[in-house]
Amino acid sequence: MSTLAFLFAAGLTSVAGPSVAHAQAPAGQAHVTVKAIHAKKAKAKSTAPEGLVDRLSKAFPNYGSFHLLGGAQWDLAKDNKGDHKLPNDETLSVTYLGPQDKHLKLRIVIGPKLKTEVRVKNGGTIYQAGMAHDGGILILSVSARKK
Repeated sequence: MSTLAFLFAAGLTSVAGPSVAHAQAPAGQAHVTVKAIHAKKAKAKSTAPEGLVDRLSKAFPNYGSFHLLGGAQWDLAKDNKGDHKLPNDETLSVTYLGPQDKHLKLRIVIGPKLKTEVRVKNGGTIYQAGMAHDGGILILSVSARKK
């Protein structure tokens, strides 16, 4: 799979995990949660929460184990962003661009490698995957809901 090749949208809810940083914005418009997951093709015991592993296994059937490496949460007002250093030393930036129909529009930037805008169903999750990391790939789970 080529680097940053897969962006998958699904109406899923988030599952809490370890190592989550919090940042507050003024009386927020959107609550955004990011999780960094390490996926490997070899079958092994996964350390990510069971519900998350179930969803990832369906979305990424060629991978046999999933490990939650950390994440961040922000309450973002329109045009505000949250930054998070990823396990591969890249910086992820997520900007809340505002509501659009029944969705929330986000800009996702990963260093110089990716700059994209996505629409996430309110309460939904998108996955961005494909960056090589430690013998596998990083999967970023980005969830958003109206505050």
